[in-house]
Formats: sequence, structure tokens, C-alpha cells
Amino acid sequence: MLKEMHYAYEVYKEKSFSKAAKNLYISQPALSTIIKRLEAEIHQPLFDRSTNPIQLTSAGAYYIQNIEQIMTIEHNLQAYFNDLSDLRRGSLRIGGATFFCTYIIPPLISLFSEQYPGITIELIEASTNEILNMLQQGLIDVAFDSTPLDNTLFDVTRIYEEEILLAVPASWPVNEQLESCRLTFSQARKKKHRTNSAGVPLHLFANLPFLFLHEGNDLYTRSIAMCKAAGFFPQIQMYLDQMMTLYHMSKSQMGATFLRNSILNYEVPTDKLYFYTLDSSLNIRHVSISCKKNRYVSHAMTTFIDFCKLQYKI
Repeated sequence: MLKEMHYAYEVYKEKSFSKAAKNLYISQPALSTIIKRLEAEIHQPLFDRSTNPIQLTSAGAYYIQNIEQIMTIEHNLQAYFNDLSDLRRGSLRIGGATFFCTYIIPPLISLFSEQYPGITIELIEASTNEILNMLQQGLIDVAFDSTPLDNTLFDVTRIYEEEILLAVPASWPVNEQLESCRLTFSQARKKKHRTNSAGVPLHLFANLPFLFLHEGNDLYTRSIAMCKAAGFFPQIQMYLDQMMTLYHMSKSQMGATFLRNSILNYEVPTDKLYFYTLDSSLNIRHVSISCKKNRYVSHAMTTFIDFCKLQYKI
């Protein structure tokens, strides 16, 4: 990619000339001069410098959109020729939200790298929406997520199923009324609830204060839908960014919350929470590896996806 394009893209990413200059190892005045020269060549400003942080102009948005297309072409070209080396060389850009980048992806990368040491792997951690945007733009190769995706835009490979549980602070009186169906940490982690009869009706928790992820997350959408189907809208006391934060805030008696059951595999047992399996078809969802449809799928990508399927015995 031409140097000027690379510099403009770095300013766009950082929304700051000073941060971009630091990343590019040049001075801020030098970067500003390069961008001004570029803007003079195309006779249009790329950035609105009157805002903080700086924003793209309409011409800038078009310019960045085309840079991303060029980046995708460059990456596909490199991936094609790397494939000719039969996995002795190659690269993978894997994206995921914090939970996946903390617990799920690292052991997979470790095992994969042992078998294919010539493949360079870059792990990108961001919010679900950011990861899916990067996947759509071709800035990452594959993404781990549990959000249902449009099959016309993405090729989706399911790797495992997870259940959404309700976590309730153990000191709360509602648990006394539900002694026969509440689950301890140990019981929930061992998936004892799978052998139980129907889950607990969610309306029994309608008066509790809840902790939720921010709107736009699949767990938010799914949790709201379950509550509405049970006849109430939850009293949301606090919105948070990460599921691990939900878990620890609930454990601190701050509110009831919806959690993926696999989170219990990575936490120290606690007696500060009870868990409930729910009477809803929405409490089951799938974790998938996805890639953009109609793009060049490298040998490294195919091998990694097949490797993950094997690890989860699909």
C-alpha cells in the first residue's frame, strides 16, 4: 500500500495525528505535512480537524473505504502465494471479544502453532460490533462469536453450544422460595441442570434488579427477549461492557444477571451466587467461527477452521 495511504489510514484509526505519528515513528508535524500534501493532490480535505477527536469528511470516508478494499486485495494476494508453500508460510488474523481472547482462542492458537509453526497469527481483541465490522471489511480473516450472523454475508461454522444461565446473589430471599431448583456453582459447572426437568419460569425474578451488557450485544438482545416473553421488562440497575464484569458484580450482590454457562469453567468456585436454568428456547446459542463470504479463503484459514472443529469434535 502506498505510504500516504498507510499514513492516512493510521490517522483514521487513531482519530488523532499525535497518536498516529507515534505509531508510525515519525513526528507529528511531518505526518501533518504528508496528509496536507495528500489532500492538496486530491483537492479535498480528508479530515475535519475542528472536532475532537477528529472525524472523516465525506471525501475522507470514501477514501478510507477504498483503502480498506486495497488492503483486502493485498492480503488476498499474499495469502494466495503463501498457499503455494503448503502451509510452510502464511498468516492468520483472528478476532474475538474479550471472553474469547482470554479463554477460548489462546489454547487453540498454542496447539495450532505447534503443528503449523510457519503460520504467523495475529489476535485482535475488540467489541463484538467492532470485530464483525472488521470481518466484513476484510481486516481480519476469521472471528469467534456467538452472535447470529447473516448467512448471505458470512460463512459460519458452529463449534460448540452454550447455555445462558441466570445468576442471582445467594443472599437474596428469592432463592429460599426456589430451593428445589437453584444450582450451586459446582452443580452448574457440572451441567447438572441438563438432567433437570423444565427450567425455571423467568417471571419469578421479575422484581429483581438486573445487570446487563450494553445494547447491541447478542446477550442483551436475547435477555431482553426472554424477559419480555415472560411478561416483564427487567429493572436494569447497571450496564456493563464485559461478561466477566457482570459475573463479578453479581457475585458482589449488585444484581442478578444472565451469563454463558462456560464462564464457570474459568472461575474459582463461590458460594455467593445461585444459578438457574431457564424455561426459554432462547437460552441456548452457538459459538461459531466465521469468515467473510466471497473472499479468498486461504489454506491457513481452512486448516485453522478444520483444526477447531476437530478440537470440539464436530
